[in-house]
Amino acid sequence: MEHAVKDKILRHFAGRTDVLIWNNPTGFDELRRIHYGLKGSADLIACISGRFVGIEVKSSVGIQSKEQRAFQSAVERCGGIYILARSVDDVRHL
Repeated sequence: MEHAVKDKILRHFAGRTDVLIWNNPTGFDELRRIHYGLKGSADLIACISGRFVGIEVKSSVGIQSKEQRAFQSAVERCGGIYILARSVDDVRHL
């Protein structure tokens, strides 16, 4: 479910010259035994019209982790935009 929403969001912004957006995976690689990405950071990172935007994609019942809430607070404290997106409709206003 979240993967499909993430794809729709990426397609929504495709072709816009004022948007730079990318997938931001985090996790643990069992084979190499290394952590990658910043734990709690948003699923999608973007610069939209010169503003930092973090987009956390959740299913209709998904909830943010403690680390994700901390990342949201940090982004907003620095003047960035953080969106908890459950559908592409949640980002259409950007």
